[in-house]
Order: sequence, then C-alpha cells, then structure tokens
Amino acid sequence: STDVSPKSSGSSKVGTRVFQSSWKFRAGLDDVYKCLTEVNRVQAYTRSPASIDCKPGGKFSWMSGNITGEFIELVPPEKIVQKWRTSTWPKGHFSKVTMTIERVDGGC
Repeated sequence: STDVSPKSSGSSKVGTRVFQSSWKFRAGLDDVYKCLTEVNRVQAYTRSPASIDCKPGGKFSWMSGNITGEFIELVPPEKIVQKWRTSTWPKGHFSKVTMTIERVDGGC
C-alpha cells in the first residue's frame, strides 16, 4: 500500500492509502462477475443480507448495511468500479474500488 496525504471528510481528516490486491478463482469470468453484482450470490457468499441495484449510479448494501456504496462503472463480465464505505467511516468518506476480472490459466 502507498501512503496518501490525509483528506478532509467533513470536519475530520482521514488518512488514506492506495491498496492493490490480486486473487485467483477457479471459475469463469461470468461467475465471478455475477458473484459481485447479483443479490442472491452476494448473500450466499457473505452469508448476510444485501441489496443491489446493479447499474451505473445504482446503490448497494452488503453485510447487513456494514458496506454501502454506488456502482460507478460496469463492464460485464470484466470490470466493476464502485465507490463504497464501511459503516464505521466518517460520514461522506468513500473509497473507490476497481475490480478487473481477467482470465488466467486455471480460472480467473
């Protein structure tokens, strides 16, 4: 991760970081994409209530409202861009999450 200067979020400063992670799944592109965008699959994966309006500008809520946000960009089945936040972050503070789904040997 990379340190980034604190940003103002309302009346408080929030330290931020750039974080990158890579995961491999033995699944097709469509399956991985759907597990991140379809309410029934998200609920099965997280084992908790979720709501999803899967379209640019659509809102989502995962893990009983502990993660909330909005879809910014959707490129099925290859890319999902969201702004999201946890319920413990200062009001109005969001992160930008970009998920790129690529085929690799043995799955995605």
